[in-house]
Amino acid sequence: MYAELAELVARGVIQLVIHTTYPMSEAAAAVATVASGHATGKTVITAATTHDLSWRGDKTGL
Repeated sequence: MYAELAELVARGVIQLVIHTTYPMSEAAAAVATVASGHATGKTVITAATTHDLSWRGDKTGL
């Protein structure tokens, strides 16, 4: 099934529509966008990379 979907995406038959992308720090705004019913595509929350640990609130980097 996934192979068939991948083929349809590759051929352009199916297109993924991303409405908005939010960083993890704005997850509440992302949820509010979805809850409002006004999103015309997918709402994406991006995770921090292993090198960006600012979300932890510490400076150790561990």
